[in-house]
Amino acid sequence: MSANVPPFFRAWMEQVMALQRVEAIFRPVALAAIFGWIAWRLCSDVVRREFKALTTTNEVSPSAP
Repeated sequence: MSANVPPFFRAWMEQVMALQRVEAIFRPVALAAIFGWIAWRLCSDVVRREFKALTTTNEVSPSAP
């Protein structure tokens, strides 16, 4: 930063930059956790059984053209 910046602005910018560093660490961790939770839920036994029931119902349906 240039030397002619007021001290209160310099202190505020340092706090903003510190928050950005924390966010840069937190955001990928949070996204990985969210997508991991979604994958875990999609791979659960209940979801797999329901999906299998839906696909077998659609394949055997006599009303399909």
